[in-house]
Amino acid sequence: MQRSTANRRFASGELWAIDLRTGKRQRLLPDLMMENYSVSPDGRQVVFINAAGAGRALWIGSTDGSSPPRLLVNQHCNRALFAPDGEIYFAGGESEGMHLQKIKADGTGLQRAIPEKAMFLYDISRDGKWLAVWTTAGTDIKIYRSERSAPTLVCSGCASAGAEERGITPPIVSWSHDGTDLYLYSEAMNQTYAVPLRSGQVLPAIPPAGISWSSGPPPIAGARTIAQRAFMSADPRVYAYLQVSAHRNIYRIPVP
Repeated sequence: MQRSTANRRFASGELWAIDLRTGKRQRLLPDLMMENYSVSPDGRQVVFINAAGAGRALWIGSTDGSSPPRLLVNQHCNRALFAPDGEIYFAGGESEGMHLQKIKADGTGLQRAIPEKAMFLYDISRDGKWLAVWTTAGTDIKIYRSERSAPTLVCSGCASAGAEERGITPPIVSWSHDGTDLYLYSEAMNQTYAVPLRSGQVLPAIPPAGISWSSGPPPIAGARTIAQRAFMSADPRVYAYLQVSAHRNIYRIPVP
């Protein structure tokens, strides 16, 4: 997603694709501006928050332009992700508040995914059975099983979508594509950590009161530091990270 002056929202822009071998670039969905997006497991569809107008409705479109983009959910939405099975999970709501919901790509089967109100969806586990969620009861992050069992607290008072740095802030909780690591990002430490997972394990042993970021890295065996604001790829050895530089000018203005 490339920021554009056509929209003043901080984390919105145009969706582009680039061939890493040739450098050839192509804009996808050229008539639309979006705030965030998720590509389907087969790479053929993209679901996104439409940045046009006052609302933030959920739309879906094809990556090859074979069909026009269409409205999927007419709610105020702030995050949507494709699950491995192709279903779409999103945080959205009406006047009664935000909820984590799910819907099929064809627009059918809309239902709430968890009973509690939720502000933000960070990630979906590789098997599609676990959801990392910011609940609206406070700023806690919990892991819910998609089959609605009791959640596990990851950390208290740690939830954030990045505020004014959204778009350049990694998800606070996410899983590696191969399921071997749980990634944790601490805004307090401005650091990304990787926690190894055993075969078939979705979560490491987390303290009952959740992780506290006040004293350094998470107190979990095997946790290793990755980098500041690391965005992980499908290969755990490869990641992108943020480098910020500032350039400012000083002007002299004559005073009568």
